[in-house]
Amino acid sequence: MNRRRWMLLAAVLGTALWLVIFSGGRPGAGPETAAGDPRATTVSVPENAVDPRPAVAVAPAPAPPPAPPAPPAKRARQEPDPYRPFAIAGETEEDRSERARERHELDQRWTKEAADGAWANDSGQRISELLARNQMSPGALRAVDCRQSICRFELQSATNTDQEVMGLIHAARELDVQTWVHPLQQSDGTWRMEVFFPKQGYRLSGGGGRIDELKQVKDSPDLHVPPSTEEG
Repeated sequence: MNRRRWMLLAAVLGTALWLVIFSGGRPGAGPETAAGDPRATTVSVPENAVDPRPAVAVAPAPAPPPAPPAPPAKRARQEPDPYRPFAIAGETEEDRSERARERHELDQRWTKEAADGAWANDSGQRISELLARNQMSPGALRAVDCRQSICRFELQSATNTDQEVMGLIHAARELDVQTWVHPLQQSDGTWRMEVFFPKQGYRLSGGGGRIDELKQVKDSPDLHVPPSTEEG
């Protein structure tokens, strides 16, 4: 009877010891250790501790592309002031010399030709009509004198405004595609325009002459070639 009790007690103690050993050596059993177990340890981490793991570099986010430049503001188109003083822009000394040479040639040709009164009357009427069409004063026409193949007249402005002077020049150029106009400013600020134009069918440049005529070119003298003789 006593022997059976000892065997039962020994079995209970063995089971209890096995449970204690098994629970202590099992992986992950650390958090379940009793408070009084000497195996339980507490590790405190300071607040300013440095993480020993290497830092991972993070690339910064790409900057947004710059905004496209704003288109330039369109300037309002300014209409030329019709009352501004007229001026010949960009005329060089070489241009003035060329104009003087052209004027000399035309004047020399005009002076040598005989007067044509009928053509002068017709031309004066045409010029007056062109002035009226361009809303210019008929009093601007001066000294119409036409010759055999070339006609000369003058226009005189009453003011120095761009509107009036350009209107006179435009009226003169409507006479013929070959019209030659030379504006010259006077001492009082007004402008006088000398105008040459050819009779229909004639050239204004190149010394004049009819358009359908070819200039005669002097040929070099013929070389004298003796006639060939045949030996009988």
